[in-house]
Amino acid sequence: MASYEVVRECAQIIAVLLKEKLRGMLCNMNKTRKKRRFWVKQWLLRRNRFGASETLLKELALEDKEGYKNHLKMSEGRFDELL
Repeated sequence: MASYEVVRECAQIIAVLLKEKLRGMLCNMNKTRKKRRFWVKQWLLRRNRFGASETLLKELALEDKEGYKNHLKMSEGRFDELL
């Protein structure tokens, strides 16, 4: 029975040490966490002034070629060709 009690005490000590270690790690994570930043494309910022789609295609063609292609699923040249 004595060996059982020794194992039990060791397990309790290990549990307490792990708890303290995890608490310390969580505190460090909270301190070192980067502040979240968000970004918005410039044409999205102007959406309130000009409307959601009135000048969207013109703005995308000038400022964001990848955004244009992603929005229409085709290049500017192909879109003009279809018109």
